[in-house]
Amino acid sequence: MKNLFRLAASGMAFVMVSFFSFSRSQSLQAFDREVCPGASVFVDGGLYKILSSNCTVTSVTENGTPLDLGKVTMVQPSTTSTYVISYQDQAGSHTATAVISVVQPPVLDIAVTSPRPLPVDGLCEGTTVSFEVRKHTEPVYWKVSTEDNSVEANTTWSFELKESCKVTAQSYNICGFVDTTIHMVVNTKPDLPGMELELNTDLQGTFCSECGYFPRVDEILKGVSHGASVNSASITWADGSTTEEKMPSGTLQKRATIRAVVSLSNACGSVSGTVDTTFDLRVGRGVDCKPQIANSISLRPCQDKEISLQNLYKGLCTIQGEPVLTPGSKLVVSKKMPFPYQEPSSDLYRWQVRWENYSKADPKQTLQAEAAYRISCPYSKQEPVRTGTFRKEVEVKVDTDYLSFKYEYCPDQPAELEISGQENVVTISSVTILSAAGDITSSFVPESSGKPHKRIYKSSEPVTVAALSKYGQIRVKVRFSVDDGSCKFTAGKEEIVPLKQKGNCAMEFRLVESGKCIGEPRTLQLSNKPDNLHADSIVIGNHPVFVFQRDPLEAGALVDKMDFRPYYAGAPGIASREDSISVTLYYHMTGSTQPLSLTKRFNLKVDACPPYFQGQVVVSERNCPMCPGMAFSATIEFPNMETSPRLSKVDLVSTGANRMDPVREAWNLTRVPQYMLRRYLFDDMDYHVTVTYNEGDSIYHVPVLTLMQLSGQPALIPFTIRNLGELSLGEAVDNTSIGMADVCSLINVPEPDSVCQGDIVDLYVYSQNFFDTLKSIEWSDAGIRPVGTGLEDWTYEYKDGSGKLKTRKMKRFHYTVRAQVPGVYPFKVRTKIRDTAIVRHDTLRIAVIEKPRIFIRDTVWACDGQSLDLGGYVDGTMITNLQCPQGLQIPSATSGDYRVATADLRYQCSAGSTIKDTIVIMADLPVYNAFIADQEHCPADTVTLRAGTNGRVTWTRRRKMPGGGLSEADTLYLDGENKAIFDVMGGESHLYTVTARTGCSTPPPVTIQFWAHAKPEPQVSIIDNSACRPAPLVLATRPFDPAQVDSLQGVKWYVDGRAYALPSVPPSDRITVVCAVRGLNGCSKSDTIEMRSYASPSVRIGVYGEPDFPGRVYCAGQGHDVHFTGQGAESYDWYKASSPGSISTAGDYIFKVDKDDTLYLVGKESGKGCSAKDSIFVYLEPSAKVTEDTLACNGEGLSILPEAGADVSYEWFHPDGTSICSCTALTFTPYEPADTGVYTVKFTRKECEVSRQVHLRMYPVPNFDFTDSGFCDQEPLTLDVVTGLDAEWLGKSRFAWYDKAGNLLQDKIGQTRYEGNALTLADSGLYRLEVMVDRCHSMSDVYVRVDPHSQPDFTLDSFYCEGADLNTRALDQGPDAEYFWYSGNRPHGNFNASPNIGWGGLTLEDSADMFLVIRRGACLDTARRFVHVRSLPRPGIVALDVLEDAGGKYFCEGSPMRLEAENVRAGDDMTWSYPDSVQPGSFVHIAAAAIENAGWYALHVKRNGCQGRDSVYIGVRVVPVPMVNDTFMCSGVTLVMDASDDRYPGSVFQWMPSGETGSSLAIRTGGKYSVVMVYDGCRGEKSFDVEERPSPHIGFEEEITICQRDSVLLSGPAGMDTYLWQDGSSGKDYIVKSEGFYSLHVEKDGCSDYAEVNVYEDFCSNLYFPSAFTPNGDGVNDRFAPLTTAVDEQVVYVLQVFNRNGEKVFESHSLQEGWDGKFKGKDCPGGVYIYHCRAHAKKNGRKLSADGSVTLIR
Repeated sequence: MKNLFRLAASGMAFVMVSFFSFSRSQSLQAFDREVCPGASVFVDGGLYKILSSNCTVTSVTENGTPLDLGKVTMVQPSTTSTYVISYQDQAGSHTATAVISVVQPPVLDIAVTSPRPLPVDGLCEGTTVSFEVRKHTEPVYWKVSTEDNSVEANTTWSFELKESCKVTAQSYNICGFVDTTIHMVVNTKPDLPGMELELNTDLQGTFCSECGYFPRVDEILKGVSHGASVNSASITWADGSTTEEKMPSGTLQKRATIRAVVSLSNACGSVSGTVDTTFDLRVGRGVDCKPQIANSISLRPCQDKEISLQNLYKGLCTIQGEPVLTPGSKLVVSKKMPFPYQEPSSDLYRWQVRWENYSKADPKQTLQAEAAYRISCPYSKQEPVRTGTFRKEVEVKVDTDYLSFKYEYCPDQPAELEISGQENVVTISSVTILSAAGDITSSFVPESSGKPHKRIYKSSEPVTVAALSKYGQIRVKVRFSVDDGSCKFTAGKEEIVPLKQKGNCAMEFRLVESGKCIGEPRTLQLSNKPDNLHADSIVIGNHPVFVFQRDPLEAGALVDKMDFRPYYAGAPGIASREDSISVTLYYHMTGSTQPLSLTKRFNLKVDACPPYFQGQVVVSERNCPMCPGMAFSATIEFPNMETSPRLSKVDLVSTGANRMDPVREAWNLTRVPQYMLRRYLFDDMDYHVTVTYNEGDSIYHVPVLTLMQLSGQPALIPFTIRNLGELSLGEAVDNTSIGMADVCSLINVPEPDSVCQGDIVDLYVYSQNFFDTLKSIEWSDAGIRPVGTGLEDWTYEYKDGSGKLKTRKMKRFHYTVRAQVPGVYPFKVRTKIRDTAIVRHDTLRIAVIEKPRIFIRDTVWACDGQSLDLGGYVDGTMITNLQCPQGLQIPSATSGDYRVATADLRYQCSAGSTIKDTIVIMADLPVYNAFIADQEHCPADTVTLRAGTNGRVTWTRRRKMPGGGLSEADTLYLDGENKAIFDVMGGESHLYTVTARTGCSTPPPVTIQFWAHAKPEPQVSIIDNSACRPAPLVLATRPFDPAQVDSLQGVKWYVDGRAYALPSVPPSDRITVVCAVRGLNGCSKSDTIEMRSYASPSVRIGVYGEPDFPGRVYCAGQGHDVHFTGQGAESYDWYKASSPGSISTAGDYIFKVDKDDTLYLVGKESGKGCSAKDSIFVYLEPSAKVTEDTLACNGEGLSILPEAGADVSYEWFHPDGTSICSCTALTFTPYEPADTGVYTVKFTRKECEVSRQVHLRMYPVPNFDFTDSGFCDQEPLTLDVVTGLDAEWLGKSRFAWYDKAGNLLQDKIGQTRYEGNALTLADSGLYRLEVMVDRCHSMSDVYVRVDPHSQPDFTLDSFYCEGADLNTRALDQGPDAEYFWYSGNRPHGNFNASPNIGWGGLTLEDSADMFLVIRRGACLDTARRFVHVRSLPRPGIVALDVLEDAGGKYFCEGSPMRLEAENVRAGDDMTWSYPDSVQPGSFVHIAAAAIENAGWYALHVKRNGCQGRDSVYIGVRVVPVPMVNDTFMCSGVTLVMDASDDRYPGSVFQWMPSGETGSSLAIRTGGKYSVVMVYDGCRGEKSFDVEERPSPHIGFEEEITICQRDSVLLSGPAGMDTYLWQDGSSGKDYIVKSEGFYSLHVEKDGCSDYAEVNVYEDFCSNLYFPSAFTPNGDGVNDRFAPLTTAVDEQVVYVLQVFNRNGEKVFESHSLQEGWDGKFKGKDCPGGVYIYHCRAHAKKNGRKLSADGSVTLIR
């Protein structure tokens, strides 16, 4: 089956991946694979895999050609190849076939077939796009970015375009992935929504007070968004106006609606319609556009200060001429230009001001600024309308701020005041300190600073919380003199200075001498540390004698102390030393990032601690004993030493080569007091840590720690240094004795005891290794559930070697399962010991005891004396020996008696269990109810009688008839219920009979009879007291019979189900009332009734035609008829206060008002009789008369007097609604325009008010706005004024014009324009206009200026080259001239005062007439010249065979370079310029490119006086040289060749002949190799030879055992160049005489080998016993003991001796202790004794034994 692999990347990325199927026989498996070109396949493991140890491959052929299996380890087929594998196993010879198929990377080529070509701006929505697959080798998959699914199509494919997207075609196989993406853009049909009108926001700015008019729509509308076209546009202002008007005075804000008819079209359609937007016109009227200068400045004496005059309204205001700044008597002013290239007519002017010869007695100084200006209106149709002169006085103040004040304190310390000025400039003569109250204080003591420019004072007492109010702020007066070399003066300064707390004042730190010797810790203790101080770091300064080790300090910690350790920096042997050290603490305060520091110096004393090196080498963090795969970590320290040892190295050495090459690591150390080792250990190895140090010229090796890992208990052997080079065995680190099972990765699963079937069982899984981290557990049974997360905390208990109980906090898995059947539960646990991950498989067995099942009957009925069978079943087996209660008897005296019999069955479970079943034995007896007798019951009672037996019971009832007889019997009971329920009915009596009989023969049936009589009931009846609102509902009953009911005690009321004790209930829509009574005979009775509160009518007096009339007071005029209406009732009665009795019963009433009166109305409802009333006051309203329209002139006196009669008050209101006065007449003196408007006067009589409006108008005042005031010489005079008068008043107004001499020029009604004769320069002057509006008169003057003509002219060059700049200058026409330049191809600007013009970047279209317009006042004069522009040559540069990438164009070093010119003509003058060269001609050629040839290459071409240019940057990149050379390798050892070079970062490599990539190559055999290196696009290659040399082999065994005092010869291989044994000897052979660790390193022709061996001394001795001994005290053969060379330290030994009776008479555990023939202190008799001896060696476990007899001879 073919498998596909897709790369998650785009582009032509190939990965050699193989997928395979296989065929398998019993002993060998062959594979079929698909591989990519260049991939290599291992023969063993790639073509086949051996499944049995008895299988041997004899040959392999590739496409019929045999392979040399001794040399060929992998194959690299170029095409699909077949491999035949021949092999043999126990069944004989066989062959298998493997096929390697070479798969080529995919190829894909697609194209768009429709539509063609694709539009640049996109396709329309709904277009069908078709694609064609031109070439492919694998299936093609199509994907649209906006859809989730992909489609396979291998020839053509199409889809409907709905939105912009990316279409991607993909093809892939195991050797690569290729895709092509085409972006499809949707060009949607245009739509009006979203279009916006683009407005001219420049019109929404600030204008000068003389400018402004309502803009036209073509000035506001600039265009439409989305490239739409504007067909037409209109503007409508919010007030409805659409014409151009002059803006009124005052700030204006006006909104307009801009409506444009627009159209937009593209390839997908077109649209047209209207687009609206709003335009807010905000014009700041009355803005002063004059130049600006500061109101005041401050100067330091004899120092320069800058002041500037600036025109802030550029384009609106122009400064004319040169501004002038005139100084006062003591001031000196010098002009300072704004910038070097600006002319004096700029908008910014700067001066330097200086106060010379300052004296405190100097008068006030000022500056007078003066500048001429002109106002322009750039957005109106008018020319400048006004010129003027700006004048302003600037106040100049003296600045004597030469002093600084610092007033700080630390809590509980004196405050410090520091006053300072500039050194060598300021001299302080006197200081006066005043308190906050202003009186002189003596609370400060001067401190000597020794400098005339500085004074220091300290408070006389510490600053505490209580003293803060006293010292919080002070007033300081200082007299001082200044001498800065330029001037001298004296001055004074007064300052209020606040008190501030210092940032680091609260903290000090001291050195705590906690250690004296070198290397012992010293402590720095912080005192008075603020709570908001955070320590960042501590730095101890460099010192020539000491070096310091600082304990780590957490950044930002709130620490109180920190430790450091001193060590000597020089050679050891230095004795006691005391010196000064510098310590700096860096810190910051809470909420601040500002770094702070505090530095202190301390005297550090270090004592000598003799004798030298006398102390213990401590190995901490011992992870002992070790387990396989665990990391060993140890810290070596050297405490209590006079100087630190000069360590040469620390070695970690392991023996044994079964897992990896021997581990041997060394670290070079200098003056290091401790070191940490960390290595991974493997089982069956010994590890030694050795420290090497120097003292003088001697070198010492000290074994510090030995870890031994054996199959038995590990051993920990620490050493203690007693003297130099002398070692002795130390004691155990502690008394803990933990076996391998307690610390290694041992998963422990306690199996639960036998459990009962169905019980919930807790399962625990944990590890006894303290370093074992449990990760996860997997159970094979899905019914096993975790408790919580499944992992919980747990306390592990264990005993140490002394038997002491210890605990350790650990983790364990906790799961539960319901035990149903016995079973085994497999699980898998993942753990991690240090850095080693471990997976353990284990099982858990649960034994389940199933419950037996027991069955017996539920209930047995028994007659008296009846024999019972209580048999039952257990698991289907009949049992009869059930356990019954003692003395079970069936009673005959009491009905309903019973007994219970229980069957018990015990079965084995975890704690034992009993199963029980129960049977009930009932006595079958008839009923016996002795309590039943004749009874009386209330009629409402229900009586229940129950028969107390299981017998068959019959109940009957017979009613007593009125004539005295009984009715027929009614059966009330159905057999089996044993009870009768009946109601006592009325006053009748009934006879009840109950008969009971059982199934037993005896006793006979029992019958009982009794009478039930009914008592009389009490009588109760509630009176219905429903009422009209708001009357309450009264609770009452009809009278009770006192013989039946106690009316005080036996009556209870309930309202809506709740007890009620009050006599009445508040009004309510509907309530339910219950009255319950209890008669004197105990019988009860109740009555229930529903009561209601009826709504009274809502009577209201209304006014016909006035639905919103409030209804309390009605005001009307004298004689006015008011039509009142009655509302809310069925019938009415009308009353008046002025007339007795009813005046009407109709629903309406017409009231004629002739005086003040009160009207009453009473309304009733016929159904329930409820009524209500309403009233209203009727008042005469005041009469009101006032003139409603008044017209007056501006400035006249005006008074408005209303008339209203007596008892009337008046109040006037302004048009804005505010009250003016409570007065009769409204008076204006004078009457002004602001007083116009509609006023309101309110007349008030009683509660009646009448208002009248008065419209105050004013004859219109003309707004004199002249349209022009400047004229050119010989231009006709035209004067026109805009008055603001409307058409009506304009036709009533008379306009009179006067010339400058006062002569009347024109006097006409309604004529605002005057047209006169041509003007001359002499006609300039002030003209006047008088306007009469009715009887009101106003006038205004206008200045008529007549300006002279100018003489414009300028010069141009004969021609200009394309792209050149044109600069010329007009003939100067004077300071008041303005210049305007334009041509047909250049956009014109505005008039400006400069005669210069500069056009940059001329084009051929600029060949046209150029015009100059000069404006002098109102005169415009024009000059014209022609501009001739010639075209530029446009050459190009072509680089032949050039390379190019994202970094640009380049050549590789050494390759030829050639650059040629293009787009040139014959006769062109061509010149090349490039790095270090200039040459003529049409090309540049360099035979071999060099690095220095990189740079810019420029081609200059001249034609017809104009020069063109082209340039290109050409890079030259270095060719990399791989850093490989000929070398050799040792057989069996992989040689890694690395060609990487830091000079060529990011290079790409390919090694031959393997084709591998990467910067390094692993070489396993010698031969010829080469490497290709590509760096920055350039390729380098180098070949090299690798010689393969044989590797030596030592071949030591891992362990050798020798007997004590024996030796063994260790021999290395012959013919080696060098031999090096562990002690430095260099011979081939080495004789070992004692146990220990031995190693050998050999080398031959550059190849080496290393081996290690552990030599152990074994216990080789035997035990021999004599056959007799004579304990007679002669010193010969007095004791019975073994004959051996062994000692107690080597063996575990026990000897026991028994007499003939088997009694033990002697026992010994020491080889040196023998039997002296005594037992319990007495001599044993002579004879034969039996002995048993057992022993085993402590090291190798060798066992010895001896049994026999010995003769004791007396």
